[in-house]
Amino acid sequence: MASVYKRTCKNGKPSKYWYFSYTDENGKRRMARGLTDKRLTEQLAAKREEQGDRVRTGLVDPAEKQRAEARKAALSSHVDAFENHLNSKGNTGKHNKLTLSRIRAVIEDGAMATLADFTVEAVVEVLQDFQKEDDIGHRTYNHYVQALDGFGRWLVASDRVLSNPLKGLPRLNSAEDVRHKRRALSAKELAALVASAETSKKKVQGYPGWLRAILYRFAYLTGLRRRELGSLTTSSFQLDDETPILTVEAACSKHRKKDTLPIHPELLGLLREWLPTLDAGAPLFPKLERKKTWRMVKTDLKAVGIEYETAEGIADFHACRHSHVSGLVNSGVSLAHARQLARHGDIRMTMKYFHGDLQTQAEGLRSLPGLNSLEPKSEALPKPAARDASSADKVQRNSIAPEPLGGHSVSFAGTQVGDDPSVVPIKNPCSDRGYDAEGHSVSSGGKTAKKWRRRESNPRPETFPRQLLRV
Repeated sequence: MASVYKRTCKNGKPSKYWYFSYTDENGKRRMARGLTDKRLTEQLAAKREEQGDRVRTGLVDPAEKQRAEARKAALSSHVDAFENHLNSKGNTGKHNKLTLSRIRAVIEDGAMATLADFTVEAVVEVLQDFQKEDDIGHRTYNHYVQALDGFGRWLVASDRVLSNPLKGLPRLNSAEDVRHKRRALSAKELAALVASAETSKKKVQGYPGWLRAILYRFAYLTGLRRRELGSLTTSSFQLDDETPILTVEAACSKHRKKDTLPIHPELLGLLREWLPTLDAGAPLFPKLERKKTWRMVKTDLKAVGIEYETAEGIADFHACRHSHVSGLVNSGVSLAHARQLARHGDIRMTMKYFHGDLQTQAEGLRSLPGLNSLEPKSEALPKPAARDASSADKVQRNSIAPEPLGGHSVSFAGTQVGDDPSVVPIKNPCSDRGYDAEGHSVSSGGKTAKKWRRRESNPRPETFPRQLLRV
């Protein structure tokens, strides 16, 4: 039972508010401040007590009560809770900061106070305003959608809503509006890039030319990303194993998994000479994640006369990873193995990194077997010998007469065919089908033979000479 009472203030005077105690849904005794009116406070206490009883007896689902409270709470409080969830997952600070900034930007621009305002229509309206005012591209638009959809799915997982409020939020085709098109460097361009850095006498982003040359080799022969390359130390390699490998720790890998990769033979020789000169545990490329690597590549490409940006796209540092995947596929490596080496979760992402030029396509087309080499040689067929058909043969072929059944002559219209020497009898062609020479069914063993039906396309052949039909 709920009880209503007044408390004494510090000055010894009674409080102007009434207080009440009640039993909550978990069976615990709670105290809360009521109103200045005793009757209204009693009603509030009775309502709280009733709600606790309904939950404990199963008349009200506790999860439904939690969702009802979540609908009333400020939307910003849910975002704060989502931030704690992202930090607990071990994501990078940069990823969390960028994701939360996009979510908060949409909520603030759309003046969304509670979950009731967080709808697909409201979000699309805000994103369209971003397209017009801030001129964001389709890919950036989809990044906003990805962050918001992740927040909506977390709302469901944390039992704050029954279904994702942003389910069905449309995305745009990023191929229609490419703002940062990237191209792959060919093997010759990469060799020229490394040679340019090796002969360079100036530092770019604090890296001397020889270190930039090693960095380019690593980026191409391993396919690692900038952050992953920056995490490599002298202890990341096992060169004395049967298959030399390098290891990228899960904290530095993009997909948060520990990666173990084989080492290219060319890179293996470089490491055997270079690693002993470094301190134990020292990073190979210090503070690389803070460097503007695109500026390094642009400077070294310009020194050898290679355009940084062409109609195919730009050739920044990440283009070395594109060159890595393209080189694997062009050299005959299957897409499945290329996906594993690139550590992509989906082979469709690997296809985005593959750039096949026209020359490579022409070389692959030449490997297709031609039909001339597969066509069998046909031998000349012998021609049939010429035959001079006499008029008697022609008459014999056109004349069809029945053979007398049982040794007796067959007569037709009072003429005995067997007695006429000018008529050559032949076997009845329909006898094996149950017909006699006149086309009647032939009975066998006292039983009626099976009747055969003929189609119009298969008429009964002539069984008598044409001259007899005129009689």
